[in-house]
Amino acid sequence: MNFVDKDLLSVQEARILMERAAQAKEALAAFPQEKLDRIAAAMLEAARERLSQMASERPVCTACFTGDYPMEPPSGDIRGSYEK
Repeated sequence: MNFVDKDLLSVQEARILMERAAQAKEALAAFPQEKLDRIAAAMLEAARERLSQMASERPVCTACFTGDYPMEPPSGDIRGSYEK
């Protein structure tokens, strides 16, 4: 029977990620600002593409951001009364 402590495994994975992040930070410190800007722009575009893909896989409501509501929003105050 093999027993794997998932908590210890998670801690080790986090340590490895921290080491890699420190190495990446050192490498990026030597890059000119223009290259960092291109990297950041590429990361942003990749995130946008992934979010777009996720949205097409499972539709989400964007009406709060676009104002394009699937139905007419109520014109009056629809909040209920509240008594303490």
